This record gives sequence, C-alpha cells and structure tokens, in this order.
Amino acid sequence: MPFGLPLPPTRSLALVALTFLIACGDGDSDGVAPPTTGSLTVAVTTTGEPLDADGYSIDVAGTVRIVTGTSVQETYADLPIGSTSVELGDLQENCTVDGANPLNVSVPGGDNATASFEVTCVVPAVTVDGVRGPLEWHGASEEALYDGSTLIHRTDGTLLFLGFELEDATLGDDDGLTVRFDNAANGTLDAGEHSINANLSRYLDGHFNGTFWGRVDTDAHGEGAVANTGNGTNFFEFSFPLDSGDPLDFSLAPGSALGYCVIYVKDGTATSATMFPAGCNRAGDDLTRYATLIVGG
Repeated sequence: MPFGLPLPPTRSLALVALTFLIACGDGDSDGVAPPTTGSLTVAVTTTGEPLDADGYSIDVAGTVRIVTGTSVQETYADLPIGSTSVELGDLQENCTVDGANPLNVSVPGGDNATASFEVTCVVPAVTVDGVRGPLEWHGASEEALYDGSTLIHRTDGTLLFLGFELEDATLGDDDGLTVRFDNAANGTLDAGEHSINANLSRYLDGHFNGTFWGRVDTDAHGEGAVANTGNGTNFFEFSFPLDSGDPLDFSLAPGSALGYCVIYVKDGTATSATMFPAGCNRAGDDLTRYATLIVGG
C-alpha cells in the first residue's frame, strides 16, 4: 500500500458454537441394549430297571455333563440366544429315550428355556448263549444247589428263564445237564412230567412217558446252551414257555410252584455230589425229594 494512505476499516469476527448429539442403541425408546444370552434347563426322568449305573451325558452345544438319578435337572447359563442342540447320550443298552434325541431348543434372550427327556429302562430278555450277562439276569432269584453251584431264575410272564452255574473247570461233550420237573409239584411221578437237557452240541425237550424218563418230545419247545465261564464253572442257560400248550410240558403262571431235580453229568459221570437234591433222580415214584421253585419268586 502506498505510504501515507489511510488503513481500511477493521472488521470484527463472530464465533458460532455447534453442538452434535450422538446416541448408540437398538432404537428402543429407553436406550437399553437387549440381552444377548439366555439359559436352558434340561430335565431327565427315568422309569423302569435296571437303571443306568454310571449315568447319562447331557451335551448342550458342546458342553457335556454327566448326571445320575431317576429325576435330574441341569441348568446351563450364558448361552447364545437362538437354536441350541441338546443331546442325551451314554445310555445303557436296556434304556431308550421316549421321543426325539437330540432336541433343538430355542434359547430366549434374558430368559430360561427347558428341554425334557423321558427315559425308559427294561430288563432285557435272556440271550440263551451260556453267558451270564449282568443285565439279562437283573432281579433274578438265586438258589444254592450243591457246593459250588447256583440256580438263578426269573420270568417275563411268558417264558421261564433258568441259569445253572455248576462247578467244573473244563467243558467238553461229556458234560451235560438234565433238569427233571414235577409239573404240579405234587410229589408224585406222573406220565408227562417234563424234562430239559443240554450239552455243548444239543438241547432236548423231553418227558416221562409213564415208564421211562428222557423221551424226546416230537413237538419241541424252548432252548438251551452252555459255555465255560473261565472262573471254574460251566454256565447252562434255558428258556421255556410257561405254557406252550403241549400237554407234555408244564403249564404255569407266575407265582406257581414247580418241583425240580438237577442232574449234572460231569466228565461223563453223574454222582450224588452233582445232583440236587442229592439222589433225586433215584427217587422212583416219590418226587417229594425234589426241590421246589416258585416261578417269579
């Protein structure tokens, strides 16, 4: 600017303040964020027997817990909301889940969902193979025979199951078991009294024909098998209908009495030491020396 000229007038500057309000949230009027997790209660109810001794596993979205008992509840907290898989596992072979397994359950935010399983356990039928399975003989009654031998028996209401654990370190074709019955438990030998017999290679359904024991029924029923337990005994298993409809068989109902005589041929020989009661097969017409079995008792 040339020297001596006047300065231009001074202008004043005004400052303006601007305020910005920023809100974060879900759009709810209260501005509170919704919950992102929930909980789940799993209930397991079991009926029947034998129960699963080592319990079940409950798997919720990969988190596994072991539970035992007939009525249990487990709660899982802090689960992501939405669909979650729930599975009951490690069931004993005689126990089954009634209904779907696994279940898909919707977990609500901030709330609790439930998943319920009902388990039914049933005593399995005896598998006639000469092996004393722990489940198949659950609840069976036991009777001591001669030293080192035991009779176990149970019924499912249709079949009579008999198991004989007999002292013998080895098992060969010359080992066999015959069981003679006093069908009516009346102490008298009558025509048609029933018998069963088994060894390694065969099972026979027989009867007394009025003159001789061991007559083979032409209409055979039941089954039998034997195996060595490895613990110094042979184990014979039998199953037979309580009422086959054959007049040459016994006809029983649960709670009935049945006379019986056990004759074990050990290494080709039967002696008083391998019979129960001792000498019962030589009782002639007098079967009062037979033992008594209460069916289902």
